[in-house]
Amino acid sequence: GPVTATVLPGTYTGAVLFNSIAGASATNTITIQGQNVNTCIVEYNTSSSNSYVIRFNGTDYIRIRDLTINATGTLYEYGIWYYNQANHNEVTGCKVNVSTTSTSGYSEGILASGASYSSSGNSANYNLIEGNEITGGYCGIRFYGTNSTTNCVQNEFRENIVTEFYYAGIMVYYQGQVVVDGNTIIDRGTYSNSYGIYSYYNRTGPQYTRNYIRTQYYGMYTYRVNQ
Repeated sequence: GPVTATVLPGTYTGAVLFNSIAGASATNTITIQGQNVNTCIVEYNTSSSNSYVIRFNGTDYIRIRDLTINATGTLYEYGIWYYNQANHNEVTGCKVNVSTTSTSGYSEGILASGASYSSSGNSANYNLIEGNEITGGYCGIRFYGTNSTTNCVQNEFRENIVTEFYYAGIMVYYQGQVVVDGNTIIDRGTYSNSYGIYSYYNRTGPQYTRNYIRTQYYGMYTYRVNQ
């Protein structure tokens, strides 16, 4: 049956890697539940050899709730990284913090990609990112799919507060049926060409609704978005 692990208040130092978990399913979910988002803290001094605080590597049906996640490295820092078909996961009610001064793509709040931040791949499908506060990064949220004809599908980004990013608040590449709804997106105000939402080759009915955006350049940029 479903499993819930309760995280007690405290600061937990180290990177957390979730691989594929045998038996996990839509009914047998795994929930990591913080007791209080302000006092349940997971942090790691990220580096080039280990750039993430939390990584989903082919992981399915995990729910991360009410944790503060701090990447404290000086260059390579991903708060949460989805990789290798990490599907049907949820991150809700969390605070994700990365650098508010970095101008490098190696700094990302929540990332889905191939082997590096800018590489495509079948990285993540059917995921929900909702009600989080994501602070800092080159992008607050950056999701890469496979390619322009074979998309990752049905990832949803709802009611998040995304602030202090350098380049883009929510960047979605090669996504099908993507939903970006009800987010507050505000850049750090230091780059004249920043984007609120950057949408590239997203197909089969993408939805961008009810978002509040304040940036230096484009509120929303779309390229080859098709029904």
